[in-house]
Amino acid sequence: MQASRNISGEHVPEGLRALAADLSRDISGEVRFDDWTRMLYSTDASIFQIMPLGVVFPKNEEEVLATVERCAAYGFPVLPRGGGTSLAGQTVNEAVVLDLNRYMDSITRFYPESRSIAALPGIYLDRLNAEAAGSNLMFGPDPASGNRATIGGVLGNNGTGSHSILYGMSGDHLKRVKAVLADGSRAVFESVSWEEAHRRAGLASPGDVEATAGGLKAAPPPVGLEMAIYREVVRIVRDKQPVIEAGYSKHWRRVGGYDLKGFAPGRPLNLARLLAGSEGTLCTMVELELGLVERPPGTSLAVLSFDSLLSALGTVPAMLAESPSAIELMDSMLLGLTRKQPEYARKMTFVDGEPEALLMVEVYGHTPEEREPHLERLIAAARDAATGPVGVSILHNHEEQVNVWSVRKAGLGLVMSRRGDFKPLPFIEDTSVPPENLRDYIGEVLRVLRDHDAPATFYAHASAGCLHIRPVVNLKEMDGIGKMASISEAVSDLVLKYGGAMSGEHGDGILRSALSPKIHGEELHRLFERIKDTFDPEGIMNPGRIVRGPSITESLRYGHEYSTIPVTTWFDFTLDGGFARAVEMCNGSGECRKLDSGTMCPSYMATRDEEHSTRGRGNALRAVLSGRVENAGLLDERLFNTLDLCLECKACKTECPSAVDMTRLKTEYLAHWHHEHGVPLRTRLIGGIDRLNRLGSATAPVSNWIAGSPPVRWLLDRLVGIEARHSLPRFHRQTFEKQYRRAQRGNGDVSSSKMSRGTVHVLPDGFTNYTEPEVGMATVRLLQGLGWRVELLPLPGGTCGRAMLSKGLVAQAVSAARANIEAWAPLVEGGDPIIGVEPSSLLTLRDEYPALIPGEAAERVAASAHLVEEWLLKSEEELGPVLQFRSPRDHDEAHLLVHGHCHQKALAGSGPLIHVLEWLPGTEVEEVDAGCCGMAGSFGYEKEHYDLSMEIGGQRLFPAIEALQGRGTIVVPGTSCRHQIVDATGRTAVHPVVILEERLIQ
Repeated sequence: MQASRNISGEHVPEGLRALAADLSRDISGEVRFDDWTRMLYSTDASIFQIMPLGVVFPKNEEEVLATVERCAAYGFPVLPRGGGTSLAGQTVNEAVVLDLNRYMDSITRFYPESRSIAALPGIYLDRLNAEAAGSNLMFGPDPASGNRATIGGVLGNNGTGSHSILYGMSGDHLKRVKAVLADGSRAVFESVSWEEAHRRAGLASPGDVEATAGGLKAAPPPVGLEMAIYREVVRIVRDKQPVIEAGYSKHWRRVGGYDLKGFAPGRPLNLARLLAGSEGTLCTMVELELGLVERPPGTSLAVLSFDSLLSALGTVPAMLAESPSAIELMDSMLLGLTRKQPEYARKMTFVDGEPEALLMVEVYGHTPEEREPHLERLIAAARDAATGPVGVSILHNHEEQVNVWSVRKAGLGLVMSRRGDFKPLPFIEDTSVPPENLRDYIGEVLRVLRDHDAPATFYAHASAGCLHIRPVVNLKEMDGIGKMASISEAVSDLVLKYGGAMSGEHGDGILRSALSPKIHGEELHRLFERIKDTFDPEGIMNPGRIVRGPSITESLRYGHEYSTIPVTTWFDFTLDGGFARAVEMCNGSGECRKLDSGTMCPSYMATRDEEHSTRGRGNALRAVLSGRVENAGLLDERLFNTLDLCLECKACKTECPSAVDMTRLKTEYLAHWHHEHGVPLRTRLIGGIDRLNRLGSATAPVSNWIAGSPPVRWLLDRLVGIEARHSLPRFHRQTFEKQYRRAQRGNGDVSSSKMSRGTVHVLPDGFTNYTEPEVGMATVRLLQGLGWRVELLPLPGGTCGRAMLSKGLVAQAVSAARANIEAWAPLVEGGDPIIGVEPSSLLTLRDEYPALIPGEAAERVAASAHLVEEWLLKSEEELGPVLQFRSPRDHDEAHLLVHGHCHQKALAGSGPLIHVLEWLPGTEVEEVDAGCCGMAGSFGYEKEHYDLSMEIGGQRLFPAIEALQGRGTIVVPGTSCRHQIVDATGRTAVHPVVILEERLIQ
């Protein structure tokens, strides 16, 4: 389906409507010039915001060529863009954006024997590496954003990563580029001899050697723009070597200007290398051929802790002499922010105490025994060089190392999880100096920061002398803007003093382009201008980047004039500083754009549409709150539609390093929407599902017959929008509560136990109570069998409120929550836990109640709320010998495929569930990394969402189930997930407590 192609806005350049119309005829990919799409592409992960002219989604090289050709003819700038996660502002400009990630994301050739791979520019680096991994190969540079960084973006920035001391920069591995030039012509840049370069330039080659290929006369030299490019580069390389040698930093870790440093007269010339780090300012790369390296045989890590940052940095040169594969830094600010983010706090098993700095030192080798002596030499070198004590933790275990690297790679987002207007900002993000100068350089940077009263966080690539330095500044104030400019200028002086580069990784963009004459010298910068003007005579390729750059104080996302409309909220957003600041927690780093791991963001994984990423929703909310989109109000349908495909999975609250809770933001938004527009029938029905379930159970089995009859399903489908292809839950006349009470009467007191360990209160949520009472009773028998007195938790509110919150019926949810808290707070005062078996219901108590009903009572209830597996794991030591389970009877019982509920994975983690299931002897427990099942409560039942719901489940979950070939047991704690699985695959999934209770030996 073609997206909107209309052009709107107050300032529409002459000819833009005609350009959009022409492009609509030229290409089959999407063409979007509407204000909403332009707004979504106006930001990246930097501090800037610039509205593009429009966005084009080409499907192939021909459509890229057509777009560039049309833009050149009309004189409009062009900006090639990948994932839009740039930190320096390269991916925002007043230009026609080419989104190369949507469709141009495949591998075109792979030659394992020659260690090379060719791909289109929009493929994510991790996906490229997954293809190469089968041949034990990989792309050497490993930027932290590899799970959402496109290979075109990685090369456009000449990115690198934690292992740059082994693998150098991305440009070092670039063999060949197929490009569309600024005039719409094509070119292929690859390594050619110096003589061939002269021939392509139309110049007499040295010695007048005629270039031949295979004994035949070579093809005629190129004409037009490609020939002009070769001619200018050959002349510069031939005539300007003294300028080139003098202008660049002697430190190898540098990304700035155009990279002429590797070119020399008489040597082969590969202009593809010139495109690395060119930030889309020279041409559009449409295919890249890359060299690969062997994957490391095995790794070990030493985590070294220090009582001062400078002591840690002072050890780096000594350790480099012992040839590690990486040395990465994390400082105390980053570590402190990590502890506040649940998903990453769980992974901080490698941190002992509260050090001022950590160095993660990695070595390669085939076995731990081979790697151990290497680590010992590194540790000894560090201790000799340190000015204080050095704590040591050695990690050989792969899972432990994964924890370290996942925290380190999330560093950008984690530092931005700091709440408030003062943020750690990236304007001196990746300055780089020779490692032997690093300690002294950072010492002086600290002095500059103290002089400006700006604390900062420091982390990343100590081994390469390239630390990510983020001063804490408030750009919403003029003082903060001035402070940023002053710090940047002062640090550039220090960079020159210590022989470094202003960018060691993230490029010039808006942040550093204006500093280029100072950093590189006027003469070398003039060569950069010659390169730019030759490749791009009309100046249409991402103008104002690398050369002729603007001031860093222009085009700020948050400036001193930034303001937002006030919003009175149902939820308590005090901790965030209000609703608008909760929205502003999204910093654009794009973790929500990953495709092959985790849960966030299900709708983006399926649609690949920026609008349906968590970042897109955050940008949309912020833009409307701040008036960035003309004639767009908070309660307009366009914003409603942007939020509509949020499945409210909660994954963003933990998988987003900045902890953006889009579920809560959407719920708050829907409450305002309903207040303005009214509450639709389907919303009332779903929000009141507990009442419907109660009624259905009271009238079962008649209610089941009625609900399942074809006429009723047809009416629900056509009139209410409840998808007829999904089966409905079946009501049980004998509810969980009734079965519990009958058991009490028949067995004396089902809540009592010979080995009472105390009392637990089981939450009879609306699904467990009315549609799956067998799960509730299995929970009672399991807990009783393990020695607890079991009581059912009263529900004076009639519901926990989860369904109401999911549909934005917040006033009703607040009423129910208040009644529940008043009844429950006294019950848990003595330490009794609340146990739940339906993750979304139980975790509402923990996650939402304190924000709905702020106060000590809600906090006490939240602290008492445990999923059943969490409580069992917490009691493991106490349970001791009673944890006896029988062995499996057959293969199905011996293999458990576990799919966690989204809220469970986000707010509690799936670790407790996996651990408890591993108590079962003779049983293989396999957790499938399947993201969201797609049902998401009622989402999959809603007619307009059904196809997307199935597509989400079909990405990883359904294939994993189908791979079982009808064998094994599928273990799923979420009721909606179990319904999705049976409808999509025909397999019945079982709640884990049912399995544990069946196999418990009493």
